Amino acid sequence: FCINGQGIRENFMNAFLFSDANTYFSIAIGIVCVIGLLEVLGQLVGFSIGQLLDSSFDFDADVGSDTGVDAAQGSLAALTSWLCLNRLPFLVWLIMFLTFFSISGYGSNYVSLNLIGDFLPNFISFVFAMASALFLSHYFGKPLAKIVPKEETSAISQDSFSGRLAQITIGTARKGMPAEAVFKDEFDQKHYVMVEPIDDEEFNQGVNVVLVTKQENNWLVTRFD
Repeated sequence: FCINGQGIRENFMNAFLFSDANTYFSIAIGIVCVIGLLEVLGQLVGFSIGQLLDSSFDFDADVGSDTGVDAAQGSLAALTSWLCLNRLPFLVWLIMFLTFFSISGYGSNYVSLNLIGDFLPNFISFVFAMASALFLSHYFGKPLAKIVPKEETSAISQDSFSGRLAQITIGTARKGMPAEAVFKDEFDQKHYVMVEPIDDEEFNQGVNVVLVTKQENNWLVTRFD
């Protein structure tokens, strides 16, 4: 009886894991396994997929110049920062995201199967898994970055931002209410940062400011006269 029971459970798990309702999540975890295998094989021949991806996806650099493009790229910079894409090696982040996506999708379908006896509609399970993966990447990305920090791929590091001249691009910077600012480094790369005044001042869009002190999530700045 125990053997038959174990066999039934194994058949159920195999049928569940590889069912059509879980196709997206099976593919996601399969990609994770393939990436891991390729990375191990690559290390044997001195090739790293992680380094290749980091050089291909630079979430700190920017080469646009139009105002509309600046605003869009500034919003994208804020999103990548929220997702911790600029803190982790891209390969590590991708594995983390795909793993969360797969676990969330399998988990939602497993709960649904036990509660109502059927899988969730594919669209609902996909959206739920995607949203869960994004939020989990945000909350787990920061502590993971302390264990697996990203190597600096941009021309300059954030430690050298102090003293640089930036311009407010989006919002009004007030004490306790940061706004977005942008500056170019000596390599003509743009860097988007969140800034707030050191004193009780207000810096509107277009005002030039000087980066003074780095806080956890933004920079304290003063007006550039």
